[in-house]
Amino acid sequence: MSNELDKFLNIAAGETLPAVIEKKMSTQVSADFEFARENMMEVINKGQEALFDLMDVAKQSQHPRAYEVLAGMMNTMVGASKDLLDLQVKKKKLMEDDPTATAQQVTNNLFVGSTAELQKYLKQHKDGE
Repeated sequence: MSNELDKFLNIAAGETLPAVIEKKMSTQVSADFEFARENMMEVINKGQEALFDLMDVAKQSQHPRAYEVLAGMMNTMVGASKDLLDLQVKKKKLMEDDPTATAQQVTNNLFVGSTAELQKYLKQHKDGE
């Protein structure tokens, strides 16, 4: 009987079938992530423009305070870049923490029902081929 069932289900005897559960984030979390990412990217881009302007001011003025401000701006830009990477890590953690987002391996399947229900199920899936 199991050989016929294995042939019907197109599986080898003892083969484990993966249960694939799609990784889905709620639309709100996804939207918030995209919003935060876009804002951070815009801040970084504007900061780069300001950084080049500050370099010009520091070169032209040769004033120690201008170089101090430039160094502070560089540190701020490095921090913003790190924050952008941290955002990716946080998104990944949210995906891993979601119990519906993990793929699982099903080793043993158990049908709970009567023989008639199993035959009805098998007939429906056989007709659907």
